[in-house]
Amino acid sequence: MKNKSIIPNIIGMIIISILLIFGASRCSGPVPQAGQPDAAKEPAVEQTAPETDAGETEEAAEEAEPAMEETESGEETEPAEETETASEETEPIVLAFWDVPDTEWFRDSVAYVVGRGLMNGVNGESFAPNDPVSRGMLVTILHRMAGAPAAGEQGFYDVTPGAYYEIPVAWAAENGIVNGYPEGAFYPDNSVTREQMAAILYRYAQNQGADTDYAADLSVFADRDAVSDYAVAPLAWANAVKLINGVTQDYLEPQGQATRAQMAAIIMRYDQQYGANAAPAEPEG
Repeated sequence: MKNKSIIPNIIGMIIISILLIFGASRCSGPVPQAGQPDAAKEPAVEQTAPETDAGETEEAAEEAEPAMEETESGEETEPAEETETASEETEPIVLAFWDVPDTEWFRDSVAYVVGRGLMNGVNGESFAPNDPVSRGMLVTILHRMAGAPAAGEQGFYDVTPGAYYEIPVAWAAENGIVNGYPEGAFYPDNSVTREQMAAILYRYAQNQGADTDYAADLSVFADRDAVSDYAVAPLAWANAVKLINGVTQDYLEPQGQATRAQMAAIIMRYDQQYGANAAPAEPEG
């Protein structure tokens, strides 16, 4: 009898346990499965981040690389003319010379000639704008403007072999731009007067094929009679095309020493009028 009563009890306990387990599972919801959340996020990351961002990044890189190469290397890129023009307009020359402040009248002229390699400072810190221009210095500047052509041997006894002006002097003498002195000297360290500078620049212009037929009326200057005969035509031309102006409205000062600041301004004006990419302005007189 005891065995018969035990069996129903066991069956009843099993049924009750099944019911309890089934009820608990319905209340708690489905059991989360490992790996499901990560798998759900992967498509979103692949569709939004890599495809869109990577495409924009590569396109931006292609646009930025040429500009970076122009800035860092300084090399010309095609088209060269557009690169040079943009550089001149947007990247002004930064001068490190303490004696060429922004407030001086010759600042732009110095920046122009230094930026084109036509003139340099006397050292890394000074341009010496008020120092006189020497004969050796002047022919060196003109030689650079002409593209530094080759030259034969010079025949002046006072031109030191290996001096910075040796080849420019030989070139200038060969082309009749400068003359030596009767004793066979050139005197490269002698200062140049304003009328001598005009005469040398006049011959250089003729050598380069520039039109030197224009002539201003020098009688408007009170010191007209101080102009040497050989310098009348050169000064009249230089004044007509506005390369050399008076030191004041009434005085030309032909015998005054030419300074490096004046030379920078004159070279800039010449290059802007007669350089490879410039057309001469209509002169007066």
